[in-house]
Amino acid sequence: AAGDKKTALQIAETMMTRNDKALDFYLENKRGGNSRAIQTALYEMQLIVNSLKDNKLPEANKYEAMFAKQMQRANS
Repeated sequence: AAGDKKTALQIAETMMTRNDKALDFYLENKRGGNSRAIQTALYEMQLIVNSLKDNKLPEANKYEAMFAKQMQRANS
């Protein structure tokens, strides 16, 4: 159902974890040929964080830290 907080948080957890692991792989192995995948993963993470923050959910803090870590790695 629309507005189902529990389902939304499960999806956010799945997507954030998946993107975090993918970015770990791409960035640790210097997979420059995957720049589109890197940008897509970062974009998805940012959308999730912003959505959680807009809805004032405390889980936003955990995911914002995860996103910030990956952004810093991608830009270094």
